[in-house]
Amino acid sequence: MINFPDDHLLFAMQFMQMLNDFKAIIREDECPACGLQTRSNLICLNDECDWMLFIDMAKLHPATIPWMNSLKERLK
Repeated sequence: MINFPDDHLLFAMQFMQMLNDFKAIIREDECPACGLQTRSNLICLNDECDWMLFIDMAKLHPATIPWMNSLKERLK
């Protein structure tokens, strides 16, 4: 469980590494919520999108896990 700021930082670093590891199947700057190429690191720059990796302490944005599951499907 992610409870402390250090955990958030570590998970964010791991998330960014995952994006780099899977860049062959992820469009550059693809946002997990809106699907557009508007993500800048851990937030979306699309004014109409609210995606950011963490929406609150220990809470990932609801679109993040389904998007990560979709990456698994792309790998098949």
